[in-house]
Amino acid sequence: MQCEATDATRTTSVREMDGTATVSLWQDTIGETPVGDGPLPGSRDADVAIIGAGYTGLWTAHSLISLQPDLRIVVLEAETIGFGASGRNGGWCSALMPMSLDSLAGLHGRAAAIDMQIAMHDTVVEIGRVVASEGIDCGFEQGGYAMLARNRPQVRRLHAHLAEMASFGFGEDHHRWLGASEAREVVAASD
Repeated sequence: MQCEATDATRTTSVREMDGTATVSLWQDTIGETPVGDGPLPGSRDADVAIIGAGYTGLWTAHSLISLQPDLRIVVLEAETIGFGASGRNGGWCSALMPMSLDSLAGLHGRAAAIDMQIAMHDTVVEIGRVVASEGIDCGFEQGGYAMLARNRPQVRRLHAHLAEMASFGFGEDHHRWLGASEAREVVAASD
């Protein structure tokens, strides 16, 4: 495979309303703004070309190199590493999906919905494994998440959510109801 870049590198900062340049939080904390190498000079031979140096592109490159260290991989990025959503996240990962399992099953089938939720759970564990094995000092903690209900309609929605998850085979090991006292203890929630 050959890769050739033809576009010039664009600016790496975003201008605020007051004209000051900003970068993502992770770029702010490394002490310097990463500078791109500019356009790819000419062409490169590669076994794999990855477009985008966000989380997905970099994770893909890392995974491929871990599986086959002799692969020739080129990661192409129009901006800077971590530009866009990867550089502006809240610093957390979760197994939450932006749609219900019923909706996902309606689009792709029940087995695919279950497989996707299992993959989401496994991904959080895998991120923790890689962080530990690579010695990445990022404060990774795998602690789960809590959905809180403070009124009857919210309680009904949470019970419906738990019932839906159970109907797909995800029981108390994955999702469970916390009573008011346990919720207070776990997340300091008030009545």
